[in-house]
Amino acid sequence: MADAPELARSARSLSDLRTATALVAVLEAVRGAHTAGGVIEALPRPLVERLGVYAARAIGRVRGAPIVAEYARDAREGEFFGSRLEDTCIEAMAANQSIQRRFASRQLRLEIAFVAAPLHDESGLTVGAVGIACAVRTATDLEGQLANLDAVARLVELAPSWNTVAGRASVADDAVLAQASQLGKAAAYESDVALAFALTNNLCTRLDCELVAIGLAEGPTVRVLSVSGFEDVREESPAVEALRMAMGEGIDLERRASAPASELESGHRVPALLAAWHHKVGGSVAVIPLLGGDGPRGVVALRRAPGLTFEPAELDRVAELIGPYLPALELLRRASRGLPRHVADTGRAQLDALRRAGAWGRRAIVAAIALFGLWFLFGSLPHSLSVPCEVRASEVSHLAAPFEGVLRAAPFTPGGRVREGDVLAVFDTSFEELQRAHLLAEMDVLEVDLRQALAGDDALSQRRLEQQRASLSAQLALSELRLGRARITAPFDGVVLSGDLRDRIGDTLAQGEDLFELAPGDGWRVELLVAEKDALEVAVGQTGLFSTRARPEVRHGFEVEHVGGAVESVHGAAVLRLEAAVTDQVAWVRPGMTGSAQLRVAGRAPWKKVTGPLIDWLRLRFVL
Repeated sequence: MADAPELARSARSLSDLRTATALVAVLEAVRGAHTAGGVIEALPRPLVERLGVYAARAIGRVRGAPIVAEYARDAREGEFFGSRLEDTCIEAMAANQSIQRRFASRQLRLEIAFVAAPLHDESGLTVGAVGIACAVRTATDLEGQLANLDAVARLVELAPSWNTVAGRASVADDAVLAQASQLGKAAAYESDVALAFALTNNLCTRLDCELVAIGLAEGPTVRVLSVSGFEDVREESPAVEALRMAMGEGIDLERRASAPASELESGHRVPALLAAWHHKVGGSVAVIPLLGGDGPRGVVALRRAPGLTFEPAELDRVAELIGPYLPALELLRRASRGLPRHVADTGRAQLDALRRAGAWGRRAIVAAIALFGLWFLFGSLPHSLSVPCEVRASEVSHLAAPFEGVLRAAPFTPGGRVREGDVLAVFDTSFEELQRAHLLAEMDVLEVDLRQALAGDDALSQRRLEQQRASLSAQLALSELRLGRARITAPFDGVVLSGDLRDRIGDTLAQGEDLFELAPGDGWRVELLVAEKDALEVAVGQTGLFSTRARPEVRHGFEVEHVGGAVESVHGAAVLRLEAAVTDQVAWVRPGMTGSAQLRVAGRAPWKKVTGPLIDWLRLRFVL
């Protein structure tokens, strides 16, 4: 506890006028407060206004209730510095000494220091802290702010309103502060095993024991963290197994026990597993469960030489010494565990929660998750392939030029609908008609000559003329045939797929030149292009739906009728061609329309449907 001369010496060491002004302002604020809570609430504002810092905070416990007061130059700075300043104050309380933390602020483009000093009551117990956030330009600045804050803390401790009210609040406050102190010390250790090793070896020396062990509860078992005198714990060792069983029994009983029992505990029966450990080692043994908020969470085991028993007061003292370290051990255990242990601990905690009474809601959720997992692994989902498709005519008739001739008319164009017998094209027949007339005239002359030969009984001339007549008849038949084929007509009702001859009117077309492609008006089929990776999943008889780009909102059914025999390359992709019959023919569909089809194939397990593409990619990539 500081006195007036000490405060005077601290004030004289601060030559800066701003510091003196700040101390005067703090002194006036403290004098105006009538309670310890009022002192805490009055501290931050004069520190910010007189010391020129960004923000200030004071925290404390008055009669068991926490009090926090803060002040900043503006709301933005208060929000920016608040959490870090609070952490620094708590750290100063836990360590029971002044704390400074520095960091570079990119936003403010300078170095910021968080400085905090503890506040004590008249008995010396740490009950609060005061902290500031300030700019640091030189090392002298930081040292000056530390001195300022220490002087402020000593000034507060001299205030009558502080000492008359702020004394020890309760036993619970002592426990909280002790726990915070132990957490601060535990920060120097990398793992729970390291901290437990230090504790067991220290206790072994202080209690004159042959062995001290510390363990933590992990579900129904105990994990032995450390055994004094040993760098590591061998779980498979018979000695460690007997020790672990006795420690677990102590947690289950939730009371301390020793063997042989002391005179004060002669009325209690020695637990069976503790007695077994006692007979195995031959010395005096004891177990002390460490209780947390929800039951025992740790245990300490002790062993002494034969003839030296454990008194209840000693066991209580061990619980008082190790109890505050229990949260630190648990915290270090969680911080140092790996992913597998984290998963195991989480699962164990969830199982413990399910075992509690009234956890029917959680059990229902777990049951639902389990059922979903079974369905995900062994269930089946409908599966379909999304593939590109194209509408094609089921039957195509090719019409060609019947002879070499001049095209005179072509009234139909691609897309036009025709009926059976409609004239599609007309060729010029002028030459054929003249040739036919010429042949008819020659036929008439030949008939006259033939009658004269018959009248003259000239057999030789008769035979020659008959042969000429047969030749002329053949030529005449050919001419009439050409005349009959000069008009090209539709062989059935349908749609003209190709053959726009409007620009060829008057041209001479060669015999056999393609003129039109004609398809029935109601005979469409769908050609599907299935990716190579899905080729083994398709089969004849499978069904699906397709829609065209012209009317994507309308779907039409189809059924696969033919599966191609070879994979081919289309637009750089390896695909397998499928032909399918359209089950619902509609008049507006045109060959050549493209779209997308959904082909239903065999169902898949949900897990395979979700992970299948990735697994296939990995297999192809790394040849799994």
